[in-house]
Amino acid sequence: MKDPKPRVIYLLTYPRTASNLLTHTLSLDRQPNTISPWSGGYFFRPVVVNNTLPYPGKHVQSWTKAERAHAAKVYQSCYDDLCAWIDKARAENKTLFLKEHVRFMVDPTALSAFVHGDDTVCEAPWTVQSPKDGFQETHSRMNKTILPDRVLAEGRHIFLIRHPALTVPSYYRAFVDLHGPEAVIKEEVRLTANITLHWTRCVYDWLKSIKTGSDAVQPMILDGDDIITNPQLLTELCESTKLQFEWAPATKSELDQLPDSTMRRMRGTLFASSGVMKEKAWNGNRCIEEEAHKWRDEFGDYGAEWIEKWVRKSMPDYEFLKARRFLGKD
Repeated sequence: MKDPKPRVIYLLTYPRTASNLLTHTLSLDRQPNTISPWSGGYFFRPVVVNNTLPYPGKHVQSWTKAERAHAAKVYQSCYDDLCAWIDKARAENKTLFLKEHVRFMVDPTALSAFVHGDDTVCEAPWTVQSPKDGFQETHSRMNKTILPDRVLAEGRHIFLIRHPALTVPSYYRAFVDLHGPEAVIKEEVRLTANITLHWTRCVYDWLKSIKTGSDAVQPMILDGDDIITNPQLLTELCESTKLQFEWAPATKSELDQLPDSTMRRMRGTLFASSGVMKEKAWNGNRCIEEEAHKWRDEFGDYGAEWIEKWVRKSMPDYEFLKARRFLGKD
């Protein structure tokens, strides 16, 4: 049913959670009351693509004046693009559905605190500027993103999670394919910052802390494996007749038209498929110890140890979020 008040639906993710599968299944381009960019969003992707900003391991307080000015310009440009789409949705009286890896939106001071320690950061969080002239935005410490409190709090928030024993090795594998094995050690901080569930947990906790009262729209959590194994969840959630669980595989020419090598690597399996692949889901009978042997065979000692370490570090946040996920209306 059409909502008379246009709103934003945020799908907040991290790499390899099956978010591309989810947006593909939702058939966003065929939903009459919804608009969405072709990529689903990723408005803040320019922040991390090709190391646009200073290397993640470099403390924000050691960035040069030129680096800080460039970073502020990149963040603001991304935010301006987001605002343009929000205005478009409002003008068309539709809902804007957008997808974003939470890491893309992380405030540089929060990233430095994560890498170097909370007590090393001695400056206020960075915040993009509202396009409204003279409007004074606020940014609380618990908000770890670059977005002002008001902007991040608006709309509906859906968090997509997935078992770390699937996401961490999958992201590691893709990173090696794209950048080569020698880049892993050089850019370990980048890998860590991108794959951790820390940012997802921070934003979820912040939203829960501010969305009080019986009429507050609470954030929702979905698990990528539930989407794969139980499509009924989406039919209950969306109440749409335009969902798709099967499709024609993309041709080679269509895959070649994806804008860059990262998109081709991250979406190639989905676009080459003909439907939901249930064998991609995490099997509850598997265990991390057994998977670690496979990782060692595939990635060697260093890769296997790094993957296992971050799988285990991620498990507490994953289990916390998983326990609160949407399992259906019954």
